[in-house]
Amino acid sequence: MDKNSKRILLSELGKLIGAELRGEDREIKGVAAPEEASTEKLCVVWDLKELNKISEGIPILSVKEANRDGLVAENPRLILPALLSIFEVKKPKYNGIHPSAIIGKDCDISPSAWIGPCCVLGDNVKIDEFAQLEANVYIDDGCVIGKGAVIESNVSIRRSQIGANVILHSNSVIGCDGFGFLPTPSGILKIPQIGGVIIGDNVEVGSCSAIDCGTIGDTEIGDGTRIDNLVQIGHNCKIGANCILCGKVGVAGSTVVGDNVILAAEASVRDHVKIGANTQIAGRAGVTHNIPSGVTVSGFPAQDHKKELKQQAHISRLPKLYERVKKLEKTAEMEKE
Repeated sequence: MDKNSKRILLSELGKLIGAELRGEDREIKGVAAPEEASTEKLCVVWDLKELNKISEGIPILSVKEANRDGLVAENPRLILPALLSIFEVKKPKYNGIHPSAIIGKDCDISPSAWIGPCCVLGDNVKIDEFAQLEANVYIDDGCVIGKGAVIESNVSIRRSQIGANVILHSNSVIGCDGFGFLPTPSGILKIPQIGGVIIGDNVEVGSCSAIDCGTIGDTEIGDGTRIDNLVQIGHNCKIGANCILCGKVGVAGSTVVGDNVILAAEASVRDHVKIGANTQIAGRAGVTHNIPSGVTVSGFPAQDHKKELKQQAHISRLPKLYERVKKLEKTAEMEKE
C-alpha cells in the first residue's frame, strides 16, 4: 500500500531539508528505494555505483558528486530523517478519557492527555500533558508518564517513572519482576523485587522488550537511548544516555553501560559488569568481563575485535593444517618401517 501521497516541488523540498536542486524542478509525491524507483518519487541513492541501475528521468537524492537530476547534499544520510518526516503519515493526537477506560483513585491526568479504549490505571497514577495511551495499556499504582509520551497498545507498566517524549511500542513490559531467585536445600526461593524503573527523556523501547524493576534500587535507562524489539534488560541495570541496543540483546542484572554504547544484535552481557562509554559490542558477542571505554569487541568471550578476527582466520586454516599433520604422521610411520 502506497502511503506516500503528499505532492511537493523538489525546489521546495530541498529548502526544507537542506539539499541542492540539480536540473529541472518537478513535482514528486513521495520517496522510494532504488528497487522501487519511480518518476513520481524521489529515489534515495547513497552509493554512486548504484546510480547506473537507476533509469534516466528518475529524480534522486544523492551525494554532490552525482551527475543526475534531483537533490544532492554533502551527507544525504544526515538529512534522511527530515526527508522522511515530511512524508510520514503521523498518528492523530487525542485528548480525554475513553468511556471504556478504568481509572483508579487519586490519579492526576492532564486534560491534554489521551487515555484510550480499555486502558486500566491504578491508584495515584500521574499522566502528564499531551501523553497518548493507546488501547489496552495497563499502568500500575503510582507510576508517572511524562509529557508527550506515547504508550502503544498492550504495554504493561509497573513501578516506573517514564520521561518526556518516550515511545513504548506495543507489548513492551516495563517494571516486571527481576529474575531474582535463591537456591536453597528446600527449593528455589523467590527474592522480592521492590525497586522500580526510571526511563529518561526521548527514549524509545521496541515491541516485546522487557525492562525489569530493581531488586532494591532502580533500573535506569538514560536520555535518548534507543532499544530495539525483543530486548531484555535485567534488574538494577544502569544504561547510559544515547545508547543503541539492537534486537535480541540481553543484559543481565546490575550491569552498568556507559553513554553512547552500541550493543549489536543478539549480543549478551553477564551480570555485574561495566561497559565503558563510546564502546561497540559486535553482534552475538558475549561480554563476560568489564570492557573499557572507546573500544570495539566481538566474539565469545568478547575481546578486541581485531584480535578476534585474527583468531577466526587461524581457525579457518585448521582443516588444512590438520591434513598436513596427518600426512607428516603417515610419512614418519613409513620411514620407521
